[in-house]
Amino acid sequence: MVQGWPLLEQVAPMTSWSCLDGITIGILHDASGSTAPIDWNNNVLEIQHQSTGRYLFTTANNTPMLPYFRAPANAKDTNGFSTSDGTNKSLSYDHVWNLAPGKEKGLTREAHLVRVRVNEGKGYGPGSLHFLGDQLQVLDGTKAYPLRVAEVMRGVLGPLETDKAWRTKLSTMLDAQVKADKEVKTLKKTGKDLIQGGYRVTWIADTETLRVTFYGRALREYSGETKNPDPQAGMTTCNAPPGADCAPRKIPEMLTHERSFGAEFAVEAAFDKTGKQISRDEHYGDAPPRDERGFGDR
Repeated sequence: MVQGWPLLEQVAPMTSWSCLDGITIGILHDASGSTAPIDWNNNVLEIQHQSTGRYLFTTANNTPMLPYFRAPANAKDTNGFSTSDGTNKSLSYDHVWNLAPGKEKGLTREAHLVRVRVNEGKGYGPGSLHFLGDQLQVLDGTKAYPLRVAEVMRGVLGPLETDKAWRTKLSTMLDAQVKADKEVKTLKKTGKDLIQGGYRVTWIADTETLRVTFYGRALREYSGETKNPDPQAGMTTCNAPPGADCAPRKIPEMLTHERSFGAEFAVEAAFDKTGKQISRDEHYGDAPPRDERGFGDR
């Protein structure tokens, strides 16, 4: 059942990948603590321990990109990909991977502000998830950019991962939705509320601002069955004109009904290049209920 999430679209919109200059500054990052990044398809996961994932690169309002780096000559399980440069000329690269450059470039796995050469300085044309990154330089923690991105992110995300207040409010919002809903009266709740979350981090070059967004949501589902009112329910029959080819099928005895409710929470925080917080906003919102009906197995 696909659920619409208006607040997610507001704070972490799915945008197309816009052009990148041959030399670009942005955030190279991985999972942060128990919160995974909101990916390029706006997927979010349960808030729990996250194993090392893939490097993502974000800058301005771009949806996260998946960069590749040159793999060592003896590396196995490498990849190849195609993309386009800043003039939309096609480019292809082989023997690359998303694991490098690693610690030899001064990186931790979590997050850094970096200057990176894009597609060997040729830039990037819009439309592809990937680009080749090389000549990487870590900028955070330097005189020009004193902030440390991973520490700033931990300061925003860490307390929210375990905070009960927003979870409690989302539960209360779901209670109100269910109470006001007429369709759910004949259905039963299926399991506990599902709590998911994620983050989006990016660098706004024009204002030299780091933006960190936390997003959390709660999903509650109900389901039930009713008897199929079709007088032929339970019969194996073929409803077709005489002489027409028809494969007999059993008409289900039961009809299924699933209905889900969602509530959302987000925090948007911005920091200057020294790591000083310059704004913080919290948002709550109800997601529209989703309804799905079908036939049972019987």
